[in-house]
Amino acid sequence: MNIPILHQIVEAAIEWAEQAVQLSNGRSLTEKEANFARRVGVKCPELIRISIVGEIPMPQKDPLRTVALSLGLDHPDGLSLGYCIFLRQNEEASMNGILKHECRHVAQFENFGGVLGPFIAEYLSQIFKHGYLDAPMEVEAMNYQDLE
Repeated sequence: MNIPILHQIVEAAIEWAEQAVQLSNGRSLTEKEANFARRVGVKCPELIRISIVGEIPMPQKDPLRTVALSLGLDHPDGLSLGYCIFLRQNEEASMNGILKHECRHVAQFENFGGVLGPFIAEYLSQIFKHGYLDAPMEVEAMNYQDLE
């Protein structure tokens, strides 16, 4: 993908993510959830808010929607946007693995200074370069799903 188009998509993704975060009204982590958030590298688990939703928010405007659909990101079980985690209603057993995965994305976000823009730019750049399942940040988060 050429750089100007990638830049447009990243800018649209940041704008969409900031709007989605403002609309969320999640709960704090339980003590157990905060403990495994720390174990996957989250520095400030007290800032995380979890929203359990029927469907994960998706961009509705193109070109961002088309890109998300083409990358296979149309029905995720979880989504992290900074300290905001959206989880699709699911069975509790799998929810723990998804939450650990999403908490690892929160830790990655913190490693970018807790600033949404640079995190999203790097994450999307990796997906465009490697594909969703092979993007280094995604692979790393997947490795934390089964952490006990």
